Amino acid sequence: MIRYLVRDRHDPRLERTIEISSAAPTGTLGLAFDIAVGRGSATADERIHEPDFALNPDHRDQSVETTWIGSRAARNGEPVVQVLSDDDDRAAPASAHWQHRTAPFRPAHVQSELELQFGYVAPSYGFGDTIARDMGLSPAAPLLGLMRALAPQRRLALRAHLEDSGMLEKPKLTTAEVEDLLMGFRWCIERLGDAGAPQGPDGWVSEDLVRESERALEWPRTSSLSSPMSPGEALWSLMRSIRLARRLKGRIVATGSGRRALSRPERFLREVPHDFSSRDWRSRWGTHEHLVLLAVADGTASDERSAVDTVFAGIRELELQRDPYGYEYYDYGPSLDENGARQASETAVALVLGHLAPLGGRGGYGCFTPAIRRFSQLILLEG
Repeated sequence: MIRYLVRDRHDPRLERTIEISSAAPTGTLGLAFDIAVGRGSATADERIHEPDFALNPDHRDQSVETTWIGSRAARNGEPVVQVLSDDDDRAAPASAHWQHRTAPFRPAHVQSELELQFGYVAPSYGFGDTIARDMGLSPAAPLLGLMRALAPQRRLALRAHLEDSGMLEKPKLTTAEVEDLLMGFRWCIERLGDAGAPQGPDGWVSEDLVRESERALEWPRTSSLSSPMSPGEALWSLMRSIRLARRLKGRIVATGSGRRALSRPERFLREVPHDFSSRDWRSRWGTHEHLVLLAVADGTASDERSAVDTVFAGIRELELQRDPYGYEYYDYGPSLDENGARQASETAVALVLGHLAPLGGRGGYGCFTPAIRRFSQLILLEG
């Protein structure tokens, strides 16, 4: 809000202190002054687009003088224009010839008229705030990044799909599903116990321990995924990246976070999307990776190859979009040709599945189980 002292240049007795929102349309201050001194008959609709003498210095009204007094932040719900003068002409009797006489200055009356003409300060929403509010999402939801990256027509189509498929409803994991997701972690932490395990030649777990974990979880020694890591290696790598295990004096030991995950698994899975977001690997995830999560969550992808095809189709729809509520441009890679988009799809799928695959439970490495699908949905909604 900007506060001005506005004075009629030809009649200095006519002055008003007026506060006006800095976002008010051009012409607002001029009309507000006319209303406040009881002259003129133009309405806001007629005057609102005229050059404003106070907000636009290049088009000043030569009949008035304005003095800037100060400024402050506007509050949602307060009047766009406020008259602050204390004088009241109530002592002067109103004329019966109201059709032609200047109205007496009564601040409460004038303020009421200003509110009728110009309304109230409304909340200002950016793109993320608007979509989050309308879709019932957290402002931090990764799904919002994907929505932002699409053209309006694609965004409308995706929004309808999300509503119809139930993807906007926070998933509820059963106790059995929670145990399946954490089975690999639980085995590793229990296997390490209090003493831990010796480091392998590369400074992390030994190959013997990797093979032991694969046998215990009934996973194959080689993965059907394109990842260069075996299932056991992917599990122990994930344990390290989310800090459930670490190195200590030549041994691999469970962390306090790892032990707490066993004692309160439901809470751990509620928090883990937020926990992931603070890790180095999670910070690399962007719109392409969110397409992978969506393909897994909504059932479009049944395996790695179909996930790549689905993500490829999505990447081809990403565009260089201007934020409809701002001035920044967001580049989501629209310059990718077909080969580049295919390669980007494969890279994104490999990255995401490399972290989802070890959560498949006993005999389920790399499978898109119902628990995996719901967990992917949780990440999209929670961030």
